Amino acid sequence: MKSSFRAFLVSAPLLLAVLAGCNAPPRFSPDGNKLVYTHQTQKGTATLYLADKDGSHARPLPDSDDPLSDVWSPNSRYIAYINQNQNSSSNGLVTLYDVQTRHAVHFRNKADLLIAWSNDSRRLAIFKQAETNSKDSVQKETSGKLEIFSIPDLTLTASAELNMDNISTGIWLPETDNIAFLRAKSKSEADLYLEEAGQIVRLTHANTVIGFGLLPDGHALITAALSGTYLKPAVTFLRCDADTHSVQPLAARISIPVDKGMKTGPGLIEAVFNKRGDQLIVNASYIMDKVKKIINKIYIVNTDGSHLHLIWEGRDYYPADARWMRNDRKIAITSTTDNGTDLLIKDRNGKMLKELHPPGLAY
Repeated sequence: MKSSFRAFLVSAPLLLAVLAGCNAPPRFSPDGNKLVYTHQTQKGTATLYLADKDGSHARPLPDSDDPLSDVWSPNSRYIAYINQNQNSSSNGLVTLYDVQTRHAVHFRNKADLLIAWSNDSRRLAIFKQAETNSKDSVQKETSGKLEIFSIPDLTLTASAELNMDNISTGIWLPETDNIAFLRAKSKSEADLYLEEAGQIVRLTHANTVIGFGLLPDGHALITAALSGTYLKPAVTFLRCDADTHSVQPLAARISIPVDKGMKTGPGLIEAVFNKRGDQLIVNASYIMDKVKKIINKIYIVNTDGSHLHLIWEGRDYYPADARWMRNDRKIAITSTTDNGTDLLIKDRNGKMLKELHPPGLAY
């Protein structure tokens, strides 16, 4: 399992204009047999659809209007998601959908984010941001709660207070109750944290982490951090020991290519590690303000800094999304152009394997 955080390097108004209308990207099940994607009607309403891996036999998922934070269980049996429809009785509730039985149940608790599944698919961690008092004259750091539920009976088994917001989907460390996640201090500053026995441990203090993954031993994490300058961005790496909480800089440094004719650096950068933690996708998006388009460039690179190669480039309305697929042998790329939204499947060398167009696909 892997997690990422997009480092935004442009002004907030421009960024919001670029991201307006974005839906969650399509996600293949861990076994590669099913696909969940956002279906959008001509009226603009969005609903989650479940389809076969080729996009066929698509059907809507119950109570998935304006969906948020949909995640597959590791065994590919369940999909968890949050309904954001303000007019629905299930607004803010987590829905657990059983792919085998086609039965959906609701959590009693509301949530703002689905954090991580345990590796055996028997527990799910969610985050609920605390209600803030708008009358407070002094701005306080937002607090929230991380809650862990057993699956499929939805029993609350543990919780931890989190005096923070802006956290990302995380990784549940194997054979432990510990969960690693990123917390963003701002739109371009994030660090790696560990929830351990109800306590929160901050592992990095770089404020520039853009993605992290789990190393094969299951006891160490690797992070990608943004460095360099706006016009000459680079990525460096840290090895974080989850047992001792020690952090070790790694020697590798990856320079993100910037075309000579471009007068701007990437507006946002995302890093997505594979399951072994030895390769990562680097997604660099160049926001062209005048034409209201984005040039997306997606690279694959080894974490030792070797073999950086471009696998896809496109001009889109939104930042493209790139995710590893089953066994880390394929990459799924979601792109939105004048002709609509495409789901492209490529191998690690950039060879196009197939192009999917599920009905109503939107991103």
